[in-house]
Amino acid sequence: MEEWRFGNMEKCRSRNMEEGREKVNEQQSSKRLRLNTSPRRELRLNANEQRSNKLQISLNNYFLTHELNNHKVAAVIKLINEFPEEVVREILLRVTYKSHYKLMSVCKSWNAMVDNHTFYQDRIRFGRYEELICLIQRLDGGWAHHKLGQSEAGPFSTQYCKPSQVVTIYDPVHDKWEAAPSFPTGYRFEHTDSCCVSINHKLVFFGLYKQDTDKPTHVVLVYDFSSSIWKQGSDMPVFHSAFACAVSPHDGLIYIAGGYHRDGRKNTMFYNVEKDKWEILPKMQQNITRCQGFFNHDKFYVISHYNSDIEIFDTNKRLWTTLKNMWISGWHPDHCVAGFGGLYYFQNGVKEYDWKENVWRKIGHFPSMFEYVSFGGTAWQDKIFLIGIDSKDQERFSMFQLLKSGTMIFERWIQRPIDIYDHVLAAVNVKV
Repeated sequence: MEEWRFGNMEKCRSRNMEEGREKVNEQQSSKRLRLNTSPRRELRLNANEQRSNKLQISLNNYFLTHELNNHKVAAVIKLINEFPEEVVREILLRVTYKSHYKLMSVCKSWNAMVDNHTFYQDRIRFGRYEELICLIQRLDGGWAHHKLGQSEAGPFSTQYCKPSQVVTIYDPVHDKWEAAPSFPTGYRFEHTDSCCVSINHKLVFFGLYKQDTDKPTHVVLVYDFSSSIWKQGSDMPVFHSAFACAVSPHDGLIYIAGGYHRDGRKNTMFYNVEKDKWEILPKMQQNITRCQGFFNHDKFYVISHYNSDIEIFDTNKRLWTTLKNMWISGWHPDHCVAGFGGLYYFQNGVKEYDWKENVWRKIGHFPSMFEYVSFGGTAWQDKIFLIGIDSKDQERFSMFQLLKSGTMIFERWIQRPIDIYDHVLAAVNVKV
């Protein structure tokens, strides 16, 4: 009978030594039972871990570079499916998001697994996610043609389209740029009127206009990173423009408030992107337009260009309250970035909001070449990606970093390829 031991114990043939060894084994066995593990189990787990790592690397190599032929990838998939379901899920959680739509085409079980929002929640929870920055950019100087790939299906699929803007994906970790599938033709994103947020593996667009007119629409567009497909969500109950919009970190609902509307500027609602449903909420206490929203814990804050007082919505109590003199009237809300539990304003340096004292404190300076902020920015890890204009009146991308001391410093300029468009309308942090 095979024996498992710790250390270099030699086999004893004497009965006394055998009895002593059996006692040691009994002690080790009882200890393993308490720990709910065993050397055999540990070896199996280590072997599974090593095999799953190799299989995940093989999948990435195939889907991204096609280094494996079809026979080999079929063998890899067969091996993966021999694992328990939880191990298969762990392997797929590690595959880069760029290959997710290919994973979905392997079999029904993989499709159901990857196409579920809990898959991306687990990627974030277990640290398997990739954090990106998406830029919505206007195309000027003529129309740019973008050929659609075979994976792009749905109501907007055509062989060629002429979008008024493009979504550019930037990976700061690897310093790589790429374009998302073409923005659906027929709609236009406006910087001050439209809004884009990210939730799970989706980009969601509200407040869009007809492409060739100034006519607003109720259309909601959703870009799904898992399938690389544009979809259309349920229309907004009422059209808003220049409104506040933010995602609740508690329940993943997208809250919208204020903005221009013929029926008033106090309207409030939320959108559940997973259920594709809207719900109307109690109205705000004051009219607010040209505003921006952000969350702090379970409260939705709405700041406006024209008001020093701001509105706060308690999502648990579903009640609005007013905070006096929080904002500086005339400040541009799109120069404000929420991140790391704080709120930062970028204009003539960096200011941070003090939640306890209800005041703004300066915590950083702009570099000499940085003239002013154009269309704001977004938080990324422990940094803030900022879009500004330099001394030569050129649009520049930059990174600011928050230090442990509480100071915000300029870290670096970001060099972009020459084929990346100017005229950024919005920047959104995406975790996929």
